[in-house]
Amino acid sequence: MVKVSDTKSDNDRLREIITGLCNKYGYRLLETGWSRTTFDVHKMEAERKLHLLVQVESFATTSGEIRLFDPEAADFANELGVLLERTFPAVSEATIIKSYSE
Repeated sequence: MVKVSDTKSDNDRLREIITGLCNKYGYRLLETGWSRTTFDVHKMEAERKLHLLVQVESFATTSGEIRLFDPEAADFANELGVLLERTFPAVSEATIIKSYSE
């Protein structure tokens, strides 16, 4: 017999968190992958070009890793880190990895 669960997966909860923050900050979310999902957060620039700000892999639900590509999105990344710590018990402390040169 097949069991049907009404509970959301960690990936679904992560997607909801990131989508909510993207809506709040006016950013665009692009999601790729299936078993290992990558969430790319972009800012729309002139001529409909996308500028990568933040990247989160689905394993962030256990590692708490957030990759920051532009300091403009530091508040977004900080807020995401707090939400990861609150939502996923395995994340005791989120880590923002700065992937840009100052």
